[in-house]
Amino acid sequence: MKGVSVIVCCYNSEKLLTPTIAHLLNQQIDGEFGYEIIVVDNNSSDSTAQTAARLLEASAPNINSSIIHEEKPGLAYARKAGINKAKYNYVIFCDDDNWLAPDYVARAFKIMEADNTLAAIGGKGDAVFETEKPGWFNIYESAYATGSQEGNLKDNLLFGAGIVIRKQILSDLFKANFHSILPGRTQGKLLAGDDAEYTIVFKILGFNINYLPELKFKHFLKQERLNYTYLKKMFIGFGNSRPQIDCYKNILNKNELHSNLQWIWLFLKSILRTIYWFTFPPPGKNRIMYLLWNRAYISSCWQLRNTYKKKQDYISKTVSSYHALNKV
Repeated sequence: MKGVSVIVCCYNSEKLLTPTIAHLLNQQIDGEFGYEIIVVDNNSSDSTAQTAARLLEASAPNINSSIIHEEKPGLAYARKAGINKAKYNYVIFCDDDNWLAPDYVARAFKIMEADNTLAAIGGKGDAVFETEKPGWFNIYESAYATGSQEGNLKDNLLFGAGIVIRKQILSDLFKANFHSILPGRTQGKLLAGDDAEYTIVFKILGFNINYLPELKFKHFLKQERLNYTYLKKMFIGFGNSRPQIDCYKNILNKNELHSNLQWIWLFLKSILRTIYWFTFPPPGKNRIMYLLWNRAYISSCWQLRNTYKKKQDYISKTVSSYHALNKV
């Protein structure tokens, strides 16, 4: 069906949902396409589901909405549950602290309708701070899914926040037994990268992705996230997930080296990178963040030493199954 399903994945989000849902209810929908809001309660221990129900029932009697539960913790599982529930041909992942601009959904629909080669598009997030903006924030804003995504796009990546995806591609991937290698963020663990799996797989399949700064949203950042301790945890999470993402990237780049040699090269590069960053830290940035990232990368890469080939075989098999389903 033609339309947009906005999926809001939540874990203990009762204190964040009021403005998030208010912005979704304020979308400028002209009636030319369907629109629904799906809230996924990912094993919350607070009143997330009840809060969402109250906000939607009181304010959106004429907007299709639903609340579903996903008990398995992890953002990737919550997103998959939302995708399976969605009835429209485009889905938007709206984090529980994302405030979509009033024209976000309508713009996204028109852009996707105009180009059937697009599998996903990303927007531009602007930070909104609960308290004072930290002096170091601009240096690391991309870690918070804010700012331009031009650099991400060159790396075949897009933020999960606000991403718009052609649902049929994901549905066919699920039929081909695709599952994220990375579970996404869970309670107490800031493991990232499940959204990057989607965008790189789309590229492997031959689709395009794009970043469009006219798609705008606000990203509300709580005070507890705006400190070096939390930032370090995020960088460690990024480092932990990157070797798995590199499994995909080697397939995308058609690396003809045997998978065992690919793994050796990734591991050696991580050692060399540590030496380089220790000696020549990135200009204007905290050397510790990048050393933490790379230490996490090394640890995660080492854990892949016996499974790297298996993961690449899984990705290749999934892609082949997808093409077989679509008779490509």
